Amino acid sequence: MFGALLGLLSWALVSFAGHSAMLVLAMLCVAFGLRAIRLTELGSNERLHWPQVALVATAVTWTEARFLPGVWQWLPIAVTTGCWLHLLGDLLTPEGVPLLWPWRERLAIPVISHTDSWGETFVVVPGLGVAILALAWLHFATARAAAAGWLAGLLPG
Repeated sequence: MFGALLGLLSWALVSFAGHSAMLVLAMLCVAFGLRAIRLTELGSNERLHWPQVALVATAVTWTEARFLPGVWQWLPIAVTTGCWLHLLGDLLTPEGVPLLWPWRERLAIPVISHTDSWGETFVVVPGLGVAILALAWLHFATARAAAAGWLAGLLPG
């Protein structure tokens, strides 16, 4: 239910709140995504703190906005899907999730021993990263072509 509610809120922002609100929403999604798939750890045990994550998310969102003009109708679908994937990930741990909240009973399919376990770090996180990159590659063919043209224009010649 929460994922659908956030998807609806995202749709309202994208549809009615203007381009700036859409970009802020996208930046938040990128920041949460960076933290979720651990792209901000930079090979050390210390994770980047939120200011650094915000800086990277801002750069990614600026790049997206550069090559994907207009209203991003796909953004609410991405928000909803992200919420549901997070729920699914929690469902795979022994802690489970309270699917019928506020009822406290939790449903669990314990495939991963616990959060931050070896299985999550070396199987789930890279798998999600590859899936995200593959979906982005397929979805943004127009942006890839625009970026290639832009890069070609930078080269002398």
